[in-house]
Amino acid sequence: MKNWKFYLMAGLCSLFVATTATSCSDDDDDKTNLGNTDINDIPTGKVALDNYGMRAFFPEEGWGKFVWNKFQNMTGASAEFSRDCVATYLQEDSISFAGQTSYQTVIYFNRFQSAFYSEAEADNLIADYHYIMDGMCDVDGNDPNLEYEKVSEIQFAQVGNKYNGSLIETLDKFGYYQANYFVYSAEKDSLYMVTLSINNEEVETNSAKYQDCMNIISTLKIK
Repeated sequence: MKNWKFYLMAGLCSLFVATTATSCSDDDDDKTNLGNTDINDIPTGKVALDNYGMRAFFPEEGWGKFVWNKFQNMTGASAEFSRDCVATYLQEDSISFAGQTSYQTVIYFNRFQSAFYSEAEADNLIADYHYIMDGMCDVDGNDPNLEYEKVSEIQFAQVGNKYNGSLIETLDKFGYYQANYFVYSAEKDSLYMVTLSINNEEVETNSAKYQDCMNIISTLKIK
């Protein structure tokens, strides 16, 4: 079982460390063509993120959007975690390195590609996801190859304004916090995950930046 956990780490790690190395090569800053949302439904000053059966709104000023295909159609032991992903990012929180621009405040909206015909099936995948993250936690603080300082247990959470779901929180060694929210839809036979990646100081101080992120998540709608 331990070997299975570490085999999967290579396939999932890129998302976990995206707070410090989010590649936006699929950037899409065309604010006029971001999905099929009726323009009359978009609040003033907002842009619609409208992909993969999910809808959310982010501010027109200061935020961008990209579609990330990295985790589509994964193979082998990682296949159950295959997912479609679209994200919004805070443009001012950028880092340039080796000719690439990365963003430190990002909200990922994911839909797992497998069908889930019961809540129990969805819970099993969430448990597997937690198992892998827990294996990346440096409990003794002496393994530089492990990513996390803290990994929470699976918690009940309200996701946005409409949905009950599960939450797994992490804190990595670079001081970045992630909240991984899971929502199961029996109507759609689907499992969704919203991941907020942000500097932990913003969370601890309940900063305006963190509140802006939570406001974006609050607009989540599963269509």
